Amino acid sequence: MGEVVIVSGNGRKNAGPETLPLDRPLGVERIAGGIVPPATGGRGGPGNRDAVLGGVYRPDGTQVDLSVLKKATRHVTTYPYDAATVRDADIVTDDREVVYCGYIQRHFGHVLVEVTSRLWWALREGFGGPLVFQSISPGILDVSYIRALFELIGIADRVTIAERWTRYASVVVPEASHRFNAHIAPEFLLPFERARAAALKVAPGSGPEKLYLSRSRLDAGRIIGEEAVEEMFAAEGYDIIHPQELGLAEQVALFARARKVAGFNGSAMHGLVFSPGGVEATHIARDDHVGRSFFLIDQLLGNDARYIVGEFAPRLGTLGRHEPFLVDIDGVGDMLRSEGVISPDTRPSVEQKALTAEFQAECALQLASSRRSPVRGLKRLSPLLGALSRRPFNGRLWAALPGVVARSVKELF
Repeated sequence: MGEVVIVSGNGRKNAGPETLPLDRPLGVERIAGGIVPPATGGRGGPGNRDAVLGGVYRPDGTQVDLSVLKKATRHVTTYPYDAATVRDADIVTDDREVVYCGYIQRHFGHVLVEVTSRLWWALREGFGGPLVFQSISPGILDVSYIRALFELIGIADRVTIAERWTRYASVVVPEASHRFNAHIAPEFLLPFERARAAALKVAPGSGPEKLYLSRSRLDAGRIIGEEAVEEMFAAEGYDIIHPQELGLAEQVALFARARKVAGFNGSAMHGLVFSPGGVEATHIARDDHVGRSFFLIDQLLGNDARYIVGEFAPRLGTLGRHEPFLVDIDGVGDMLRSEGVISPDTRPSVEQKALTAEFQAECALQLASSRRSPVRGLKRLSPLLGALSRRPFNGRLWAALPGVVARSVKELF
């Protein structure tokens, strides 16, 4: 078992015992005459991926608790249909046994750490029948990374989405081997072991031992200062990769061969699940919340993992996935050096003051151009004008000005 530590301005501490893998067997229920409905938008409204109606039901119409997708202690995703809806549903009959595998949403990180979490039983038991998922996203199985993942695991031809109410001869409901930000079990790794073996056959040969997973080319959640962080890791011999530009098999093969992996917290770092374990993992926090699932995965893999938590700029809270982050380049650099991740003489190429100015300009630009912003009329202009007064030669800000003025005038009248 490796060491998983959190490093911050307050010192260094180990992750708590709540991040250790489960030490009990996972549960499984076999429901004779079990009913699997299609998922529909529920408490969060139609189209809300975080709150839907779904799960598995007994012949009497009650929901099987083991089929509920739960995240943290009080966060439920698959709410139950009411008994009357189950009773009155137009249910077809299917004489096969199936395995219920949960809910699929269109998000790479959650596909890795949640969608796979019930596959362990079918893989362990050699089950060759249908694997039934639920989703409210049309064409979800045609999403390239989802299709590629199921192909690497070797189950693509058996996966199906529940599209109508169906009563099966039997529905096997395995417990989720990973409950997001709550618990994890050794069985969670079975699908990734299959995927790793398949990917290494598709992409034979060697690969870099040190990987830095960059977010700098993503179109959302820009990290101001990441390029400077990349430069420091490149100086230590890390290959800078952009996972979204690679095929899944190529990504898996890279993780399978790397011995050191670093990057900012996010979906890309969940790719560590494809490694054989014992990796030196360096997670740099984007804000003061690091989801427990990162710790759970590192503990399960036996990684030597450190979480670098710097100081954070106040966030606007109105831009959703487009809101930028600011790197505490001095604090992060100091902690990376103290942990021996980078050499004592490796220093950032930019000062914090310059990054802060760029961050403020980026916030102003995003706020002024966002349809989600609460700013109205002339107030929409003020952040951009303020940024221009501080950075009058910034071409991106000037380019945004005409569109912002047009929207401001439209809102005024």
